[in-house]
Amino acid sequence: MPPDTNSPTALPTWVKRDRLFLEPNKGGKVDRFYLTTLGPQVQERVIESVTGRFGPPTVLDKQVKQNAMGVKVEVLFAQWNTADTVVVHECSQVNACTLFFSTAEAYSQLQERRKQELKRDKL
Repeated sequence: MPPDTNSPTALPTWVKRDRLFLEPNKGGKVDRFYLTTLGPQVQERVIESVTGRFGPPTVLDKQVKQNAMGVKVEVLFAQWNTADTVVVHECSQVNACTLFFSTAEAYSQLQERRKQELKRDKL
């Protein structure tokens, strides 16, 4: 059960409570986790909340997403880089946003894997 909403350890109201994913590394330690939010309608609150903890985002970009029905929505991509942590807010769809927390090392490895996959896909 999540903490009581009046507790100082309560989850923010923008967290979709049934969606928290942990990704352990080969050694069994969690070096990346992510959670879904209540979507673009709360993205400013999410970014404000993370900014309160990590400072202004290193990257902040507006993007337009469109679903199969043609509905378009402006979404925000934000990334915070610290010495040991990378936090990313992104909306992959018009109604779904995700907040990723990674160690800097795990994020770097993920980016390298993505580059390799892109190269492989182009062959």
